[in-house]
Amino acid sequence: MLPSGDGQDIIVISLAKGSGNEAAYRQAFERIQGTLQLLQ
Repeated sequence: MLPSGDGQDIIVISLAKGSGNEAAYRQAFERIQGTLQLLQ
Protein backbone atom coordinates (compact mmCIF):
# COMPACT_ATOMS: atom_id res chain seq x y z
CA MET A 1 0.00 0.00 0.00
CA LEU A 2 1.50 3.31 -1.10
CA PRO A 3 0.64 6.73 0.32
CA SER A 4 -1.46 8.80 -2.06
CA GLY A 5 -0.04 12.11 -0.87
CA ASP A 6 3.54 13.07 -1.61
CA GLY A 7 4.81 11.59 -4.86
CA GLN A 8 8.34 12.46 -3.82
CA ASP A 9 8.26 9.80 -1.09
CA ILE A 10 7.27 7.19 -3.67
CA ILE A 11 10.27 8.22 -5.78
CA VAL A 12 12.54 7.81 -2.75
CA ILE A 13 11.19 4.30 -2.19
CA SER A 14 11.61 3.42 -5.86
CA LEU A 15 15.23 4.59 -5.88
CA ALA A 16 16.07 2.76 -2.66
CA LYS A 17 14.32 -0.40 -3.82
CA GLY A 18 15.94 -0.24 -7.26
CA SER A 19 19.41 0.08 -5.76
CA GLY A 20 18.86 -3.13 -3.81
CA ASN A 21 19.62 -1.33 -0.57
CA GLU A 22 17.20 -2.95 1.85
CA ALA A 23 18.21 -0.67 4.71
CA ALA A 24 17.54 2.50 2.71
CA TYR A 25 14.21 1.10 1.51
CA ARG A 26 13.14 0.22 5.04
CA GLN A 27 14.22 3.59 6.41
CA ALA A 28 12.27 5.48 3.75
CA PHE A 29 9.21 3.31 4.34
CA GLU A 30 9.31 3.85 8.10
CA ARG A 31 9.65 7.61 7.57
CA ILE A 32 6.57 7.62 5.34
CA GLN A 33 4.61 5.57 7.87
CA GLY A 34 5.53 8.11 10.55
CA THR A 35 4.36 10.94 8.32
CA LEU A 36 1.06 9.20 7.63
CA GLN A 37 0.49 8.70 11.37
CA LEU A 38 0.98 12.44 11.93
CA LEU A 39 -1.61 13.24 9.27
CA GLN A 40 -4.29 11.04 10.82
